[in-house]
Formats: sequence, structure tokens, C-alpha cells
Amino acid sequence: HAILRILPAPGVITDGSLFFVGKNLFLLQSVVLRLFRWHAASMVFQSSLAALHPTIPIEGLFKDTAKAHDLPYDPNHVKRLLDMVDLEQAVLRNYPHELSGGMRQRVVIALALMLKPKLIIFDEPTTALDVLVEREILNRIHDLQREYGFAALIVTHDLPLIMRYADRIGIMKYGVLLEEGTPKQLQKNAQHSYTQTLMKAAQNPFVQRKPRQKEVVFHADNLHRAFGDKQVVRGVSFSLYRGNAMALIGASGCGKSTTARMVCGLLRPDQGRLSLLGQTLHGTHPKIQMIFQDPFAALNPVHTVAHHLHRPLKTIGIKSKKERDARILELLEEVELDPDFVHRYPHQLSGGQRQRVVIARALAVKPAVLIADEPTSMLDLSIRRGVLDLLVKLCEQGISILMITHDIRAAGYLCSEIHVMDQGVIVEADHAENIIYQSTHPHTRKLISATEAL
Repeated sequence: HAILRILPAPGVITDGSLFFVGKNLFLLQSVVLRLFRWHAASMVFQSSLAALHPTIPIEGLFKDTAKAHDLPYDPNHVKRLLDMVDLEQAVLRNYPHELSGGMRQRVVIALALMLKPKLIIFDEPTTALDVLVEREILNRIHDLQREYGFAALIVTHDLPLIMRYADRIGIMKYGVLLEEGTPKQLQKNAQHSYTQTLMKAAQNPFVQRKPRQKEVVFHADNLHRAFGDKQVVRGVSFSLYRGNAMALIGASGCGKSTTARMVCGLLRPDQGRLSLLGQTLHGTHPKIQMIFQDPFAALNPVHTVAHHLHRPLKTIGIKSKKERDARILELLEEVELDPDFVHRYPHQLSGGQRQRVVIARALAVKPAVLIADEPTSMLDLSIRRGVLDLLVKLCEQGISILMITHDIRAAGYLCSEIHVMDQGVIVEADHAENIIYQSTHPHTRKLISATEAL
């Protein structure tokens, strides 16, 4: 944001210098700065859905970009841009919500390339994408950079992924650039203790976890679900055992999130049966709770942590505020947060702290099953392990966890069993160790190879 001089208020640049091709950007007037942006340097923002106007078709976004810089709209140039990012020309007629996450991100990259800048800043360009799509996006960025010669600055917390692509890596903490070097230099001879910690966390954190019990808590039998003519889930069956975690992994669109919605009762299966502790389920059940992917969106920004935890306790019938307050302190202790967090608002918490509050909210009703939907994908390496360790502790307390993820490393750390989905079908299911080290299905091998970076 500082490079493009678009720091949001009240942020100001208080010191330092910023030179771009010999020009001091701090001395440029606003009119010249406006020409600098997108002509000389452009940006690919973290959320592709937020970066694209929801009521304007894709072609309109390209037209707006040309108009903003007093340039004629050239359909042939736009077609070439779409070809560069492997998109069909037909997407020009679509609105952003009609495209997948990977397609939207490619549109944002094409828009960033439109005026042929010398520098493109990529701010977490793959955070919300599955491992296969993020690998495709970064491969495309790498190819485009070599072909068109622009410099790329990639801002990310995904160190294992970026080790494959960056020529140099800078490690930041608390606003300070601690260390800089090539991937090999940092991997073999990191100087700063924080860099060493990140490098250790970037290694495959697989831990062999044996199933603790064989008591079936939840069972899904032959689930089918279609949307219109499209069959999204076909014949999915699995069991969750008390005190065990099971992972359902796969690429975007494979049907794992639809399966999770059926498990928690937000969607009815077209065919099949769901049962909890031997009882057939019809809709939602308080003993099945959800941990959402985005801890930033999962909490209401205008309410305190206390408010978020009071509500589920009221729902289960605890009328006494004194009892609820005591239970809230117990919940915060369970998720390893200090008691004074009850008075804080979501914006006063880190990503990891917010996710712990979301977990505490799910634990408030003493669930038998937790559905963890990508619980660590939005978190950086330094706090990801802490949240996974917390989920391990919950398993030890007897809670069953269904982890929905595309990160096979996280699945291998938490889960004793992994089921792999592709095109609505479970194509492989086994103990985590066997899936990671002895898998034979090509789709599973593809997911594993996409996460191998170091």
C-alpha cells in the first residue's frame, strides 16, 4: 500500500525513501501519482471477489480501467490478456459471482497487466484457493513474469509455497524486515530465530495419530446431492469416531463443502441417511457445530467476545448471567485465551485469537462433533500450528472432528484418517499415514505433490 501511495487512513509514511526507476515517489504530485498507478505499478489484491465490482460484467471492468487512464478500449488487447491467463473470451459476459475463485483471480491478474506495468504487487494472491488452483496461478504468474519482464513482489504468509517461486525472500515481523536471502540461503542458513521457526514450521508437520476409539458418533450413509442437473455429491459414506479427527480433502468444486453442509443440517441430501449417536438426523442439531474458514467474517465486528459467547449459552437455556459468565471464562481457558479477552472486539484480536473465539463459541453447547472448514487456511505459519494443537486437544477430550481442507499437511497433522474426494466421489480413504506415504490414486498424488515445496 505504501509503494502505491494508497495507505488507508490514519496511516501515514513518516520516514524513509521510495524510488521507482530513479524517481522519488514521495515527491510526485497526485496527478502524476495517478498515472504512476497501473501504468508503472499495479496490484493484485487478496480477495478477488472484493476487488471486482459485483454489478459490472468482466468486460465492463476492462473498459473502466481504460477509461480511467484516458485510453481507448481495445478488444483485441483484452483478448490477448485473457489468453495470457488461460481464460476463454466468453468470461467477458460474466459477472464476478458467476466465476470460480481461480477464474476471478486470473481476471484480476489480467487487469493488473492491462497497462504493461514494470512492477506488479501480489497481496496474498492465493489465500482462498485450493492447492491445485494456487499452484496453477503461481505457475502462470511465473511464466508471465519471464515473458513480459515485470518485477513481482508477492506478499504472503505461505512460506512453503513461495519457496518454489521467489528469487529472494524477505522475512518480516512487527513491521521490521528481519532477514533477506534466496530460498536456499534461508533454508540452509537462516540467521534470525524467527526465520528458523518459520522454516521449521514449513516442513511437513505430519504426525502419526492412531485412532483412539472405535465408538461411532456420527455416520453418513450413501449421500447424494444435486443442484439442478449437476450431481455434486455421489454416494459418499463415512463414520466419525469418538475422540478422532477425520479429514475430507480435495480440490475446489469436488463436493466436500456440500458434504459438510449436509452433515451440519444446512442442506438436505437428495438420497442417503445421516445419524448422530444412532439417531437419524433431519436438519440441524446442537451437538454438531461449525468452525468457519474465515475468522474475520465469522464474528460480528460491532460486538464483544462476551456477546458472541453469551448467545449460544442463552440458546441452550442458561438464563443466569452469573452462570453464563462463569462458563465463558471456562471456554476462554479451554481455547487458551486470557479472561480479559471477554471485553475485546474482533478488530482487537489477531487472526489466531479470532479463530480461537470461533472455536470457543462452537464449544459453548458441548458438541459431540465439530466440523472444521479450512480452520487454518487464513492463518500464517507461526499461529497455524497453535490452532491445530488446540483441535488435537479437543479430540483428546472426546470430541469428534470432521476437517474439510485442501491442505494435506494440516490434515496429516490433526487427523488419523483421510478421505479424498474428487468430482463428488470419495476416491480413496485410509489411515493418514497410508494416504500421505503410500497413496496410489492419481488425484491424491496430485494433491500431495502440490503441497511439497521444501
